[in-house]
Amino acid sequence: PLADTQRGISPIFYFTFLDMWGPITVYCPGYEKVTRNRKLAYEVYMLVMGCSSTGAINCQIIEKKDTGAVLDGLYRFFNETCVPKICYPDQDGALMKALTHGEVSLMDLQGSLHKERGILFETCLPQGHSAHGGIERRIRMIQDSLDRSDIKSTRATATGWQTICKAIEREVNSVPIGFLHHQGTVDPLLRVLCLSLLKN
Repeated sequence: PLADTQRGISPIFYFTFLDMWGPITVYCPGYEKVTRNRKLAYEVYMLVMGCSSTGAINCQIIEKKDTGAVLDGLYRFFNETCVPKICYPDQDGALMKALTHGEVSLMDLQGSLHKERGILFETCLPQGHSAHGGIERRIRMIQDSLDRSDIKSTRATATGWQTICKAIEREVNSVPIGFLHHQGTVDPLLRVLCLSLLKN
């Protein structure tokens, strides 16, 4: 079944699903090899936002799975796209706390600045096909494509992974809306993209 947010006519990312997955192992620039004396590898997470009506995605690399890191990722997302009218996270503590305590500054058409405390959100079950299942399928598509391209085994830095995220965004968002639900169509595109990044 389709949710009400999927049937309505709205701007992109007006209704936004969001979730995170990880950890992803990244390395410090210039120290991509782990030695016995110094541990220069650390873990990051990928925060994925998805538009309910268009299926477009936005990916951000965050340092930790806590409130401050989620706010950093959401701040970059707001600057790149827009501030959603309402967000739909699952019942993750970091996501809910970030949306509750976050502060948004908005400017109306008359040029007046307004500050709002908290971002509108509704929690939804991860198993809901017409609710949070949409972003879960997008994350699964990204994970499968990264596994097939074997890019997760490379020793990339956090900036490198952020670059990969932006390239994935462009490939997924340039696919026609009708094909986004067919996983076999998107995977070859992402695989070619990841292989070209490895060569460069």
